[in-house]
Amino acid sequence: MAGRGRPRKEDVIAKKEAQARAEGKTYGELAAEEQRKAVKVQQDDGVVRTTMKDRIKHIPKRSLAAHENVLREIKEDIQSHKECIKTQQKEIEQRQGCIETHKQAIEDLENEYKEEEEFLKYFRG
Repeated sequence: MAGRGRPRKEDVIAKKEAQARAEGKTYGELAAEEQRKAVKVQQDDGVVRTTMKDRIKHIPKRSLAAHENVLREIKEDIQSHKECIKTQQKEIEQRQGCIETHKQAIEDLENEYKEEEEFLKYFRG
């Protein structure tokens, strides 16, 4: 029954890997090209689009784990940025407190300066 029916998955992958090597590409690059050439679906508005279902068919199973890793890394990056924002906000709040303290100190010193000026004017004048 050789040559009949559906080819084995391993044979298809091996053939595509060999094709990719022959073209000087990686298996993932070749799969991405095939994904872009996925079956087009005619929409009601006349614009041709590729459905997600068609795209998923053309993604090799090995690359799904890689995509999951990318998603995990992106999630970790998002969390890291959120933590950074929280830290920066705390620093800003602390600095705001310092600014308020300095403003109050300036106001107190200006009042003290005015009192000293008036005191000197009284004794000079």
